[in-house]
Amino acid sequence: MLDVGCGSGRLAVELARRGADVTGIDVSDARLDAARRRAAEARVDARFLHADMTEPLPFADAGFAAAVSRLALMIAPDPVAVLREAGRVVEPGAPVVTAVWARVEENPWFGEALQGRDSPRRDWYVWRDEPNNWRSSFPAVGGAWTRDERSGQ
Repeated sequence: MLDVGCGSGRLAVELARRGADVTGIDVSDARLDAARRRAAEARVDARFLHADMTEPLPFADAGFAAAVSRLALMIAPDPVAVLREAGRVVEPGAPVVTAVWARVEENPWFGEALQGRDSPRRDWYVWRDEPNNWRSSFPAVGGAWTRDERSGQ
């Protein structure tokens, strides 16, 4: 299983604890070091590699049984490209599962970055779709999206 944007390895380690063969990728060496420590403390086997989810992934086609991304997709400048690349590295028909926070309007600490979308000094990005309009943005990756009844998204 591939954990895209694994950060400190919280999800990857839990998946490994439950028996998954996990590889986590992230661009932050500090977060990858934290993920390795977390895995060692939990006494689980998981690989953590430096890779950028916004670039072509360094893996062969269909090399993973599934891909997950917890709280990373929302910062990608082109989330469709990230999902398409995740879809490439999983087996045909395998799941690509993501989780993001609520809409930007409900996360004021992202509001400033969103307003500065065209700023040349901006070094990270926030993406959102119109509420309840996920299907319009993701048909190219073949994903199936469900509505979260609690949030209405």
